[in-house]
Amino acid sequence: MCMAFKGNHGLNDKYLKKICWRLSLTIDVGFKYIPWYAVFQYTCLHITLTILAILDDQFDESVIPYVITGIMCSFLAYHIANVMQVFFFIHYGTQIYLTYRLKQVNHMMTESRNEDMIIKALIEHDLICYYNVKK
Repeated sequence: MCMAFKGNHGLNDKYLKKICWRLSLTIDVGFKYIPWYAVFQYTCLHITLTILAILDDQFDESVIPYVITGIMCSFLAYHIANVMQVFFFIHYGTQIYLTYRLKQVNHMMTESRNEDMIIKALIEHDLICYYNVKK
């Protein structure tokens, strides 16, 4: 079971397993490979532009500033990719959580047999909508 959702989270076991699977897949793949992919992409771009600058007829500088800039900016690209992943994960996790909560409420309303269950589902729907309201 997903450790992030221990306690009162509002999801039943069916949707809890789904959200844990989707978020675990996103974390395992994304946080391992995306920053290194960003570094690779930036390094390829920087090397290409450096070669074009060297091949220019008016180039009379040393290559050392280009190498230092490439290393520093690759390091920066790695950390920017990590920060962007965190914000994406927060956004994605919130959207998945709200989607599953609303699916659960919809299931409660369609399977309810009496008015008390419908009222309970509507109260839970209002609570979910309250999470989403901008103040």
